[in-house]
Amino acid sequence: MDSRESAHDLIWFPHTFPKKVSHSIVSKFYHPFIQFLHDAQIRVIVTTTPHLTLEVLKKRKCETVEVIPLEEAERTSFIRMYLAKKGSKRLSEEQEFSIAQAPQTSNPRFLQTLLDDICEFGDFDELGAKIEKDLAAQTSAELFELVLERLENDYDTNDLGVVKYFMSYLWASRRGS
Repeated sequence: MDSRESAHDLIWFPHTFPKKVSHSIVSKFYHPFIQFLHDAQIRVIVTTTPHLTLEVLKKRKCETVEVIPLEEAERTSFIRMYLAKKGSKRLSEEQEFSIAQAPQTSNPRFLQTLLDDICEFGDFDELGAKIEKDLAAQTSAELFELVLERLENDYDTNDLGVVKYFMSYLWASRRGS
């Protein structure tokens, strides 16, 4: 969430929810969607970093969970369990080690995004180079750019701007308008 229009103040954030909707941090909902959540008993969680948004949520007594950086051994374990659960690629010990040893993979969001990206990568012979390319990203934002680049290469083969067009809808929906 960016800081435009005082978004971090969460004036748009509902103060109450139906009893069956538990929330840690949630986004703006229209009434029919709140009813859907109520009926489905869905839990909604959205992440934030420590700044004004988190302070506002704490004042509203929202449930918060702090996600701390993963240690290298935890990363190795996560890599193996996550890939096994997905029934996906099996990495060599060298590939696991290079991922687990990279400091940026201590961020759970970065690590999961990287693993999801290499699971979707189709050329097993080039997997080592793909891992190196993804690990060149130092932040989650840089990794997201690489993922979007891969999506464009995989799904926009006629250069029609399909991925860019689709992502513009996500961008435009930032505040529910």
